[in-house]
Amino acid sequence: MIDLEQAQELMTKYVQFREAYNNTKDPIIYKQMKQHERICIDKFKYLVTMKTNRYKTFSNYDDLNQDGLEALIKSMKNYNPEKGIFFFGGYTNI
Repeated sequence: MIDLEQAQELMTKYVQFREAYNNTKDPIIYKQMKQHERICIDKFKYLVTMKTNRYKTFSNYDDLNQDGLEALIKSMKNYNPEKGIFFFGGYTNI
């Protein structure tokens, strides 16, 4: 489990890679961005698991978990640090 500062640091670095790639379209930066994206997904995967654990007895639990991971990836790609973050049960504008 990561704390708020670590989450902010991870996402800030991801946003920097994303903006650098959008400005230059450099394949090396794209590869670094994708590697960091994978790190972020691995670090934030527990949020999806934590929310879907109550539905483990359902037959479509795996589908629910997969949908949650897809939503996580989509939210990472749309993340805007100027709007603040929504982590750990409350809205924090950093």
